Amino acid sequence: FKSFSEVKVRGEGTDKWLRVLSDELAERIVTERETNSRLPKTITLHFRGSDGNQGSRSMPASSGVSAEGATVESLSPVLLEHGQTLLERAGKEAFPCTRLALGASDFREMMTGTSSISHFFSSASSASSSSTAKSTAPRDPPLQQQRATAGRTQW
Repeated sequence: FKSFSEVKVRGEGTDKWLRVLSDELAERIVTERETNSRLPKTITLHFRGSDGNQGSRSMPASSGVSAEGATVESLSPVLLEHGQTLLERAGKEAFPCTRLALGASDFREMMTGTSSISHFFSSASSASSSSTAKSTAPRDPPLQQQRATAGRTQW
């Protein structure tokens, strides 16, 4: 977060601090992606007024934030736009403002590699051919039979 002297209206210093916060958050997101292969789903702006009133606004991270190849330089303007949008949504509730924080949350694992639909079907057919070789293994009774005997037998 960044604390500063009271700002009475949006743009009177908030854009400067949102730019700094966006740069810092972009660096942390890129590091998280490279280190842990995770990307955020949510961006949140926290604010506090000079009267002690606090609040926050959140929004889903856009595809620009979730792009797997994004750099700090490409993420920072996207995060700045998110921050400005969230501050605008907060409206008068955020002002006069003395503290801002911009954060990312709800991280998800990145998808590694892609597979085509033909790969799906080829692995399914190979699985069915290997299952025919194992057809001597005991099988669970059909669902209707399980229901009929559920009171008497534990499955």
